[in-house]
Amino acid sequence: QLRAGLATDAVRLGAAVARVEGGGVVLAGGERLAARLVVVATEAPEAGRLAGLGAMPAGRGLTCLYFAADRAPHPEPILMLDGDGAGPVNTVAVPSVVAPGYAPPGAALVSASVLGVPAQDDAALEAAVRAQLTRWFGAGVARWRHLRTYRIPFAQPEQAPPALTPWRRDVRIRPGLYVCGDHRDNASINGALESGRRAADAVLEDLG
Repeated sequence: QLRAGLATDAVRLGAAVARVEGGGVVLAGGERLAARLVVVATEAPEAGRLAGLGAMPAGRGLTCLYFAADRAPHPEPILMLDGDGAGPVNTVAVPSVVAPGYAPPGAALVSASVLGVPAQDDAALEAAVRAQLTRWFGAGVARWRHLRTYRIPFAQPEQAPPALTPWRRDVRIRPGLYVCGDHRDNASINGALESGRRAADAVLEDLG
């Protein structure tokens, strides 16, 4: 969506940034890109390095397993939470209840989230997840087709107390340099979006 309104050569992928300096950024290969303003929209440690913010919160990991089910285990668009702590799964959702196109044809897409990045291999983790979900949803879980397992070491920034004091941090580091991300507000999609909006407002204000 962001790229659709830009010139075809306005977005460059796979270009690591070595540092941010006055009037632009320097890429890892030494190329310098001039810019009136720079917005750093990265995870917390990288934002701290590029924007000179010092030590930033460490990350919390998450592992997501996706399955194709013959039907949704629950018909409503809700997030199902683990209430007994008896297995690795923390939450389950069925994204295709909201967006049917997310699922393979004729199936429902089921997402199971495990806190952290477990040391066990994918096969062992899948077996443990299936065992727990069988207790939740019944024997039909055995027919679910495993699609993919994603291990995400930095899913969210650590925000144990007193990380949210203050609960909202500046997005304008100095005129011409701005930072946004869930580490500027709170560790959520909403926090990331809110910080992005605040950074955009600060950019527009400084541009006059």
